[in-house]
Amino acid sequence: MRGFMQAERTLLSVAVLLVVFNAAQANPLPEETWNELAEFVPEFARSPSPEAAQRLAFLLRESPGAVIVNQNAEIVRANMDLFAPHLVEAHRPGVPRTLTPRVADVYLEMADHAHREPMLEVLRSWLDEVPVSQETRSMYEDVVPVTLENQIIVAEILSDANDAEAIPAMRALQATIPEHTEAWVHLDQAVMRIESPLDAGFLVPTEGSGVRLTRSGAVARVLVAGQAVSDSLAARILDGLSMCKSHNRTALTRGGVLVRVEFPDGLVGKLTWSEGDSFIYTDNTRENESRRERVGVQGSDLAATIGGVLRTQGDDSHPLAKMPN
Repeated sequence: MRGFMQAERTLLSVAVLLVVFNAAQANPLPEETWNELAEFVPEFARSPSPEAAQRLAFLLRESPGAVIVNQNAEIVRANMDLFAPHLVEAHRPGVPRTLTPRVADVYLEMADHAHREPMLEVLRSWLDEVPVSQETRSMYEDVVPVTLENQIIVAEILSDANDAEAIPAMRALQATIPEHTEAWVHLDQAVMRIESPLDAGFLVPTEGSGVRLTRSGAVARVLVAGQAVSDSLAARILDGLSMCKSHNRTALTRGGVLVRVEFPDGLVGKLTWSEGDSFIYTDNTRENESRRERVGVQGSDLAATIGGVLRTQGDDSHPLAKMPN
């Protein structure tokens, strides 16, 4: 009897393993499809059979990022007529399982006019769709749903591609959003980067390792450690910020946001302390966090002014509060 029960358990275990194996084959892990696509790109370039084309379409739908890793981007560039239709189709609403802006970016950077236009047209089509509601998102398990967030991410791809033809659709989508909300700001900035790029954002690094403030701070509300400061202190902080040097050391941050600069249209610039008189600047001009600019800024006047404000607020423990004002 005991032997029979052991045999029964063994058979059950084998059956469970078979079910798990078959499920894994039917629904491969993202890492598996990534690795397969990374290896499949040169193979497809050598032997682009109809069966291989079907496999490429599946892999691009599941895990498109691998198409541009290592030497694959150059293979795609050299065989653009072969790969372009599949890459364009993989970005059509209702097709991809993941939205990977970097793939579209690289494609648009290396494509000529004839190959760019089909991709731009497909990306624009996202903006014409009616976004799904929060309640119905769970119904879209097999594809990326057309949500407002994803429409804004696509708008940012089009903005960075300087696609002026997308502006009317961006403005039409923006008109459906309450003014001065973050989504409204994201679309407004996407249009501005095309129409008036020098006025977009708030702080940008210059070629001479300085920074440039793209808008007046006279209408801004400035907060230090969560507390609003006077107009005169706000002006000093913004003057100190405008005199900062820029650098690329943006990995190290200590604590939360130290300074917020809030504008009436909803744009918010933030400074997080890094070390010494260095800060990391970020803002909310983009929906896609991976595309948001991080600028390292360094300025002793700015650090001293912020330290003085912290002391006034009663925070003597922060390193900046120990700097001479």
